[in-house]
Amino acid sequence: MFKHKKTRVQKVTQQEQPSNMKHAFKLFINLLLNWKGRIALVLLVSLLGSITYTVIPWIMGLSIDAVATLISTNNLSIASVEAVIIQPLLWLVLASFFSFLFSFIQERIMASISEQAGTHLRKIITDKMTTLPLRFYDDVKVGEVLSRVS
Repeated sequence: MFKHKKTRVQKVTQQEQPSNMKHAFKLFINLLLNWKGRIALVLLVSLLGSITYTVIPWIMGLSIDAVATLISTNNLSIASVEAVIIQPLLWLVLASFFSFLFSFIQERIMASISEQAGTHLRKIITDKMTTLPLRFYDDVKVGEVLSRVS
């Protein structure tokens, strides 16, 4: 009554990997080159964020050294401690703010790039799937097509 069609397509392995990883890596780099200016900006902002994050303990060390010097001179008063701590505290707040700002900018740009790269890849896959002959869809199960796409 019903004939079983022979499939022309090879069985899909459990975990498919590109046959040429070098080529796959080059394709990935070429994909990222579409956003090279923004990726360069992310690298710059990341460097600035790391610098400001590293400066925070240095500022705290300067403040602690100033207080230790104040204690060793036996010149302790609230006004003198306040005078020694206020400036490093302001620098600490400023460095923390810039560290947060650089981190925020970096995350926003990277989220935008990843969203656009995903959209670009989906468009390429959709274009490829619409150009495949109908016979391909007759020979391959729906689940196999979905697993190959994802």
